[in-house]
Amino acid sequence: MATTSTSTSTPTPSPSPPVLKLEDLSLQQLVSIRERFEGDVNQLAQLGSLSDADSFLVDVGTGYFVSKSASQASKFYDSKIDYIQQNASKLLKSIDEKKLQLQDLNDYILEKSSTQEKS
Repeated sequence: MATTSTSTSTPTPSPSPPVLKLEDLSLQQLVSIRERFEGDVNQLAQLGSLSDADSFLVDVGTGYFVSKSASQASKFYDSKIDYIQQNASKLLKSIDEKKLQLQDLNDYILEKSSTQEKS
């Protein structure tokens, strides 16, 4: 079997979105773009206030919510963050192992094909 290579490949950058020239658009198209932009901005930034800063509804999954105190809610989400970070670490490790296995396979295929060409 071929030796393991530690070289890493650079991911290909994703294509950039098309650039719109405002001068090429009609007034109707410009108004439509503005409305979509305003809608997006309004969805991201909504002012609000808490009626009860000591009690929060916490999404515990599959559409279920539980009322928790501020400290309980904070602990719940801190543990959820830790869980996600641990799983992400395991997943990244698995991905790295698969990349190495793929590189080994590619090296072996290259070695085998060059040996067959010589025969």
